[in-house]
Amino acid sequence: YHTAYWRHLTTVHPKKEKLKHSCPHCSKVFSLKFKLDIHLQSHMNHTDKKYSCDECPDKRFASDEKLKNHKRNVHSKLAASHLCGECGASYSNYPALYQHSKRSHNHSSPQAVSD
Repeated sequence: YHTAYWRHLTTVHPKKEKLKHSCPHCSKVFSLKFKLDIHLQSHMNHTDKKYSCDECPDKRFASDEKLKNHKRNVHSKLAASHLCGECGASYSNYPALYQHSKRSHNHSSPQAVSD
């Protein structure tokens, strides 16, 4: 790959003929096996996820990387930089706040924090 742009195109938006790795649980298909392997984690049972957060007893993760992302987004000192205007939850980045807003409040975008 010569540029990050081309790498992005081939991994995120592959041509249909490159889609060779099918998920046995749903209709998703991937061009690269490692992308399928990452996706398969989304089908794991909660009890099969072996990485747990020591600060959130009910949170479990399929990989150490996902646990690290959770800790960085929710428990780091940077986590307070993006606040949910509806419930006060804090996140270290806008995408994490956006996902929280979609999952927890059924919003298409986060509600602004009002003073």
